Amino acid sequence: MKKPIARNLRKFRVAHWMSSWVLIISLVTVLTICFIRFWFRAAIDYNEGWNAYHTLKAISGQNLYDGQNQLTPVNYPPLSFYIVGVLGKILGGDIVLAGRLISFTCLLIVAAGVSYAVKKLGGQFYESTFAGVLFLGWFTGYATYYIGMNDPQLLAHLFAMGSFLLYLDNYKNQRLFLIALLLSVALFIKHSLLPLPIAITIDICLNSRSKFIRWLIYLAAILGSLTLITLILTGNGFLYELTTGRHYSLGRTRVYLTSPALQNLLLCLIVTLPWIYSAFQKTHLRFISIYIIMSIIFGVLTIGGLGTDLNMFFDAFIGLSIASGLYLAALRAAIGKRLVKLSYANLILFTVPVILSLNIFVSTLVNIMNPEMRIYPYWQAKEHTFLKDVAFLSTQSDPVLCENILLCYRAGKKFAYDPFLVSQMMVRGRIEEKTILQKLESGYFNMIQLEQKLDSSELQNLSYTPEPKIFIKNERFTINFIKTIEANYNLIRQTATGAFYVPKKKGN
Repeated sequence: MKKPIARNLRKFRVAHWMSSWVLIISLVTVLTICFIRFWFRAAIDYNEGWNAYHTLKAISGQNLYDGQNQLTPVNYPPLSFYIVGVLGKILGGDIVLAGRLISFTCLLIVAAGVSYAVKKLGGQFYESTFAGVLFLGWFTGYATYYIGMNDPQLLAHLFAMGSFLLYLDNYKNQRLFLIALLLSVALFIKHSLLPLPIAITIDICLNSRSKFIRWLIYLAAILGSLTLITLILTGNGFLYELTTGRHYSLGRTRVYLTSPALQNLLLCLIVTLPWIYSAFQKTHLRFISIYIIMSIIFGVLTIGGLGTDLNMFFDAFIGLSIASGLYLAALRAAIGKRLVKLSYANLILFTVPVILSLNIFVSTLVNIMNPEMRIYPYWQAKEHTFLKDVAFLSTQSDPVLCENILLCYRAGKKFAYDPFLVSQMMVRGRIEEKTILQKLESGYFNMIQLEQKLDSSELQNLSYTPEPKIFIKNERFTINFIKTIEANYNLIRQTATGAFYVPKKKGN
């Protein structure tokens, strides 16, 4: 019986590699496009300019959390700004390029970590490769804007993946201090990476109470030390700004939960559920199951916050990609032990990878066909317009408000206003909206750039609100803010980059 089984599995290897190569070719295409894209100077995403300004502030020796200007708060921990800033200096001062290179490289390394985890736990070459490819597929299919974007999220996941692999290698005799250190660094890059620390903490508690106490001491000591050092260097503004918070919308949660990305996430969870359940009953695998469940719960609970995106589910992408590879390994082992009928072997081993990857493959193909993913002519034209607007804006006097923050950064303007965070602070009562509106009415900003021209007919149907309320069509501003711009500023320029407004002359 062993020879027929071996022949059957050899036939399967040809079939499953053929199906996987289709996905590999498509995602390599998207990754290549994204790699070329990040050499352009135009913004990939809103966050890029925000991170660039604060990185420049950090490496210039200024206080990130000085609290002197509430219009440009910093709600991220400090480490990423210094890491990106150092590489930026090496690259001749191009902070944005440095951030993009780091983000792109970290994505590939985390994917390699996913593959290594599967291989470490018994997966063969195909299964470990499939897991890494599936992880990258989540990005090429649903989150292309995060590929090579100047943002610290994937840098944080790099350190978190290091702690994951270290914990995986040492589940019997954990190097608790080093694991805690890596997790603490990850949290001081992006403080929203909570699923893995929670999963490891629960698992250690279930394994050993003495190690659990030691683990809590290490984690508290390292996080406490990093917090204390930051407070000494920056003052109390660190904790105040870090807890700026976000307006939460249940409607936004419902929209995201019905999106193709999360529907496919649910499908992947259902398919791999047998492995997740089995792993929970095994001491050395239990924390992966806990990690997957925690990452999904965390994502669902946080996706309703304004300004959040699929990055709330990046931990779920990691966990479910690992589970998928290990599930395929478990199926192969079951067939090898004749726990599954031989006649069904090829069908099962071919169908499961297709089910796990089909929607990702289709979404990746759709992205390849998307005009916004074409370097020529889309990005070439965008770059040309962007640089012309940079030249125009550089001739204007400060202060300037840019919705496209990278535009102001490239033009050498001071960071005068953070559209998203100031709106959140107004809604949460940390800043009085009327003080901001008074600045607009007085013509405080010499120029305001918005990504879309204001629709006067639409704004006429909106009334000023007694309390700050987020403008549904643009979550970066409040209704009153937008209406005040419309009443006190004139449009003088409109390009593909956006609309440019200047204060109305008195008497107009």
